[in-house]
Amino acid sequence: MKRFSPAFFISTLLALLIQGCTMEDVPTVTLLDSLTFHASFDAGPDADYAKGDGTLYTLVQAKPVLLKDPGLPPEAMMDGAGRFGNCLFFSTPDEVNGTRAFYQLKDNLAFSEKDWSGTISFWIRVSPDEDLRPGYTDPIQVTPKSALDGCLWVDFSLDAPRDFRMGAFPDKQYWNPENKPNKDIADEDRPLIPLANPPFSRNHWSHIVMTWEGFNTRGKEGVAKLFIDGVLHDDLTGWEQIYTWDLDTSQIRLGVNFIGALDELSCFDRALNAKEVAELFSLENGVTELLKNR
Repeated sequence: MKRFSPAFFISTLLALLIQGCTMEDVPTVTLLDSLTFHASFDAGPDADYAKGDGTLYTLVQAKPVLLKDPGLPPEAMMDGAGRFGNCLFFSTPDEVNGTRAFYQLKDNLAFSEKDWSGTISFWIRVSPDEDLRPGYTDPIQVTPKSALDGCLWVDFSLDAPRDFRMGAFPDKQYWNPENKPNKDIADEDRPLIPLANPPFSRNHWSHIVMTWEGFNTRGKEGVAKLFIDGVLHDDLTGWEQIYTWDLDTSQIRLGVNFIGALDELSCFDRALNAKEVAELFSLENGVTELLKNR
């Protein structure tokens, strides 16, 4: 009788195991697994789910020390005409400059000092040329500093017709080492993704997704992407994307000089791919639908 060595049995067993495994057997990371923050605004301004502090705050004083109160500033209100249920509506008056509504960023938006990636998703409803006041206005800013120094944001440009833009501005020394005035730098020489004639209106909710990956890695391989209504608009490459953030002072700022509606703000701890962004866009009841399976 032919004898078989132990090595033969081991190699045969491994081959059978490999043949029996399919891609369906490999664990996948789901949208829910990657979710770190979600505010539906259905039951109020505070987050439905947060890995950090889920309270929405109003900035009372920035300097010399930060003072804040829980709750909405006077220029923001709950509105029942959301994309899903309720939403936030901002009607920021001219005398208010900057932002006052914010969430603490720490743990709500995953941050890494090396090889950082992530995603921010939300919905807005606005007619830019009809509704917005003059000047820059940012529905979202994420930073401990300013829009031009270590900040991720989306905004509307200064002049009509108002372009929509995504900015991925690393620490200022990496994109503007000569410290030139912002007005003297052309858009093509700044780390942003422009969208002319955005398909926004008072009667349409638009889904905005910002993703980034390979940030806080030396070199210029980092990539930021802007998706509109589930479809990739454009990406941004060729910049050294280094962000030095103090997490204790970093904020997710809402409605900076904004007039319009905002709904379903969500953060994920990785860059979602195009298929996942399309899935987000198609959720019948928004990200709240995912949380029911938690």
